[in-house]
Amino acid sequence: MKQGILVLNKPVGMRSTDCVGKIRRRLGKDQKLGHAGTLDSGAEGLLVLLLGSATRLSRYAMELPKTYVATVRFGVVTDTDDATGKVIATSEVPPKDILLENVRHCLPGFLGHRLQRPPSISAVHVGGRRAHEMARAGISPDIAEKYVYFHRIDVEAAEGLEESILRFRIECGKGTYIRSFARDLGSFLGCGAHVSSLQRSRVGRLSLEDAAPGDVLYASSRVEVESWIRPISDLLRHFVTFQVLSGLEERLANGGAFSLRELSRICWGNIARHSPVVVESSRHVTLGRIVYEGIPRFEPETIIVKASEVV
Repeated sequence: MKQGILVLNKPVGMRSTDCVGKIRRRLGKDQKLGHAGTLDSGAEGLLVLLLGSATRLSRYAMELPKTYVATVRFGVVTDTDDATGKVIATSEVPPKDILLENVRHCLPGFLGHRLQRPPSISAVHVGGRRAHEMARAGISPDIAEKYVYFHRIDVEAAEGLEESILRFRIECGKGTYIRSFARDLGSFLGCGAHVSSLQRSRVGRLSLEDAAPGDVLYASSRVEVESWIRPISDLLRHFVTFQVLSGLEERLANGGAFSLRELSRICWGNIARHSPVVVESSRHVTLGRIVYEGIPRFEPETIIVKASEVV
């Protein structure tokens, strides 16, 4: 069984679960395989697959910041908040220079932590059912708002695009819906809006430049697919990484805690106070958190044997 990550450039029109299925058929039914966050079927771009014991890193990969490039059409509201839905309202849109000025004026209010209501066509659970299942059955799901985080939002005039369309580059935290951002921005401006195209360009420090073309990979041989598998460390380099001092590797293997004085930093990574951190030894990769009560210490959560140790 292979261990590591596979970074795909998912084409428009394919579900993330279908991508996983196609790769599993190439690698064999015994290959353990999962993903590090889905991507809407109407979107394209970076999809990270986890292989072997790397599937245990899913919850950490979900915490990685993501970057999207989205085109947003103003003046048209759809029931899915994207171009795949039914138009439910239209409105006049000011000339592009005025629209651009208005958008740039209100964008600072979207930065940082913000309450956001996911779209009705989403995988959010409502009363034990998926919201999209309820919506397609004619039931209006009562979806609760949740906190999301926007690190950065840049807007371009998008020369060459239609008068009512702008292009955005958005860096955000986990669980953020770009469709909801477009809906809320259009509502704030009073003209409505929806996402007309969406591409995920980065996950943590992985970018589209690292990705294999999905439509090519789905038709490739097992050996060709395996050649694209990358080490787990490529996914984890976003996080602060330490190495245990000599003689303490056995304690790490057994899930022991460490004071920061027993660790040597080897990668700066993301230094947010509650972000996961990585501790490496010659045989293991361990993820956990820094606990700041008393003497700061590393508390392990997930231990993975490195690929060279897998039989």
